Amino acid sequence: MADPEVAVQGAIAAAAIPGLTQATVSVAPFDGNLIVGPLVKTADGAPVDPCVFVQSTGGPFCLRFLGMTLEHKGETVQIVTRSAPKDFSGGMALARAVFNAIDYAALTGYYLCECREAGPVHLGVDEENRHLFSFNINLRRAA
Repeated sequence: MADPEVAVQGAIAAAAIPGLTQATVSVAPFDGNLIVGPLVKTADGAPVDPCVFVQSTGGPFCLRFLGMTLEHKGETVQIVTRSAPKDFSGGMALARAVFNAIDYAALTGYYLCECREAGPVHLGVDEENRHLFSFNINLRRAA
């Protein structure tokens, strides 16, 4: 079973969203713009084009299934998308495409993958006038 952020990145890559290329490295220089890891500034080696960042953010504590020894393990993943400079509509379209690709996706090793929010949330713009959008994913698996 893949780590949660890697599983989510793989599902987004499998959706073949135009303009997204799965990065195989998680440190700069990146070889794609669908990156596992936190938001990275362009000056720090992130691609200039629109980017998607996928990072694990922990999750709730484990709960035992009623009457069983298996645990119900929850994990969370945050996705941040960044548009091209001054391109709100393109950034929102990318964020919605990623949201639609991952909400209720079938991930190997997980029995639930659902978005917490009803849609991507606009976070404002960065220092280069690129729009940022974010949403969170709940993952569940039997441990």
